[in-house]
Amino acid sequence: SISSGVDMLMNNEYEADKISSGLVVANNGEELFILVSYDRVQDAKTIQVELTDSISVKAKLQDYDSDLNLAILSVSLKNIPDLVLESIKPANLGDSYSLTVGTPILALGSPNGYVDSVEFGMINGKGSVKYITDNKIELFNTDIWDNDNSDGVIVNLRGEVIGIITQKLKDEYNGNVNTAIGISQIKDIIESMVNKRDRSYFGIKGADMNEAALTQAGVENGICVIEVESDSPALAAGLQNGDIITQINDTKILSVKTFYSIVSSSAPKDIMKVTIMRNENDTFNQMELEVTLGKKGGK
Repeated sequence: SISSGVDMLMNNEYEADKISSGLVVANNGEELFILVSYDRVQDAKTIQVELTDSISVKAKLQDYDSDLNLAILSVSLKNIPDLVLESIKPANLGDSYSLTVGTPILALGSPNGYVDSVEFGMINGKGSVKYITDNKIELFNTDIWDNDNSDGVIVNLRGEVIGIITQKLKDEYNGNVNTAIGISQIKDIIESMVNKRDRSYFGIKGADMNEAALTQAGVENGICVIEVESDSPALAAGLQNGDIITQINDTKILSVKTFYSIVSSSAPKDIMKVTIMRNENDTFNQMELEVTLGKKGGK
């Protein structure tokens, strides 16, 4: 990708390029769709996809998710020679829910920071999570050396993609730990971006609650609001940090996963009846608010 800027000291215009790897995830008969790291194409003036050593084609930004730092590029099939197109197949997205520590894997793309590099290793940790806007993302780690320029995908020995290497969601205290987003949890998001389907936006970061926290609040279920985003539907409706969301419409909220499932299956402008518990002067009081869902940012 090529972007332009201005040197603040010399006031001269310049161009900067970023090189990365991508994963072909879909072909709808008219366009090829490629999953990439969003920060590699953000604000790009032009994007070129190198299909072979001698063939490059123009691409455009189809959609993106800044929370996950993922984007979809689209390439017109008319610009791809038939002989090359025949050799390009969408990746097989596997299952990451059943991963076990010690499983051998391959890292492809730019795992060590160099495009077209390959690393071999194993899964050496799983179960870590990151709370992002309206969702909770499950991560796993490998024993592959990592740096700030690493990206790409993790595949099992059957050639199935089981994870997307991430820099944005990794633990900031473990800079050299190779961290990946489990593919199972984001398949629907990738599909939505490919189809440029509107995604709903509630506007909180929530956290699951243990039994002790639920007991203290006097509730059987719920998630704690740890951050209400500015200019969000949640803020407009009156939600506050520390509120406990116990129910949306007629569905009890058991976890952030439940909450995300409801929000993601709804449409922008849908109105949600949200039941919360709010701590006021060390007393939890039940309240009901109405949240009109917005549209999640993207193209």
